[in-house]
Amino acid sequence: MTERDTDIEFDFFDEPETAEATQRRRLPRLDRSGGRGGGDGGERPPRPPLRTPTGFVPLARLVGLIAIAIVVVVGLVFWIGSCQGKSKHDEYQAYADEVNVIAKADEARSAKLANKIVEPNLKQSDLVATLQQFAQQEQEEYVRAQEISAPGPLRAFHLNFGADWAKGIVSVEPPEVGKPFVVSVPAVDADGNVRAGIRLPDIAVPLATQAGWNYRDASIGAPDRLAGEIGSYIPFARTKADRDRTGDPRLSIEERYRDRDEYVGKFAASALDFVERGYLLPEDVADLLKHAVEHYDWAVNNQRFQK
Repeated sequence: MTERDTDIEFDFFDEPETAEATQRRRLPRLDRSGGRGGGDGGERPPRPPLRTPTGFVPLARLVGLIAIAIVVVVGLVFWIGSCQGKSKHDEYQAYADEVNVIAKADEARSAKLANKIVEPNLKQSDLVATLQQFAQQEQEEYVRAQEISAPGPLRAFHLNFGADWAKGIVSVEPPEVGKPFVVSVPAVDADGNVRAGIRLPDIAVPLATQAGWNYRDASIGAPDRLAGEIGSYIPFARTKADRDRTGDPRLSIEERYRDRDEYVGKFAASALDFVERGYLLPEDVADLLKHAVEHYDWAVNNQRFQK
């Protein structure tokens, strides 16, 4: 860098001209014949320190730059999110297509088998061969189905089955997969039972946690997936010692009810409240009380769940 370059002063905000700046720029330079510190040995006067930008214009420009940076960052975030959403949507669509291929193939084999069985003069040997072939194909498709993995946790998507879906007519099969939507679940109490809605006596006076969902059993594969149309029943421990041993945070049956009579009494009070509120017919109370007695006896005597 030359000595002349060192005299260049940058002003990022391009301040308005002031008398002080004009006077500073017109200061005479020292003789540089002897270099920096040459001549008569005089020293170059120190440069005035840079001043902090002041005034409305520099501030406005700074705010504008910050605003632009924020807009760019937000735009990038939304763009990346939309790309990820589209990618995930495509993955779920591909998963649905694979499942549909297997389902269609199974439907075609079943129809073929049904037609074969009703053929006139069908020989027993031909029927046996057809059944063996069908069983082998079913086993192959089962293995293929086991190899299909859903792309992450299953999500709820809008499905388009066609314009006549409201009439029960499916005209688009497989359905077109639309945008995902949020599936809300009800809040639960300390026992894991739903707080909202009409709490039937079995929930208001519980012997277990009951839910409308359940996971698939490991023996049939995909144990991390929900089973269709199957609920859950998770019984309370019988005694405090049992729940301490298993680490169950829910109160045991012993801690809730002194004996069966107390449980049935609380159950009856809940049932009569439902009668008064118009949710239960008086003639149905007797059957519910019979159920309460059987339920209590099963809960305290069943060894299967007391591990």
